[in-house]
Order: sequence, then structure tokens, then C-alpha cells
Amino acid sequence: MGFGTEVLLMIILGLVVLGPKRLHTVLQHVARIRADFEKASRSIKSQLAAEPEGVPHNVKTEFTDEEMTSLHRQGGPSMLLPETPE
Repeated sequence: MGFGTEVLLMIILGLVVLGPKRLHTVLQHVARIRADFEKASRSIKSQLAAEPEGVPHNVKTEFTDEEMTSLHRQGGPSMLLPETPE
């Protein structure tokens, strides 16, 4: 059985079980749910694609020893460390 044959068989079975009016209503709900799912999926994909664009590229991640010493004197890195109880 191919995909088209299976879909046709399901539609015929739906007609027999639900009737033409009810099958039409059910298919409308299924189509609406599928459209909402695809819309949400596109939204998530676009947000994920835009995420790296929002990250600044000029952020310095490596420091020399002199810069680390200077930051330490200013209290910079210590602000990131958890406080230790005295």
C-alpha cells in the first residue's frame, strides 16, 4: 500500500464512522491544529536563527595576565565568584 492508498482508505473509513458532516468538521479541526503547529514551528525556528545575531561579536573572552590582575584589583572577577562564608 502506498501513502495515497492509505490516506484514501482512512478518508473512506472516516466517512463510514463519522458521516460526511462530522468528518468535514473533524478535518477542519485537524487542518487548523496543523496550521497552528507549523506557525509555532516557524516562529521557534526564526527565533533560533535570530539568536546568534543578537550576540555581540566584539566581546572579549580571553585576557592577558596584566588585564586579569587589573580586573582583580578593581573587584571585577570577584563579583562573578560565589561568596564564601567567613
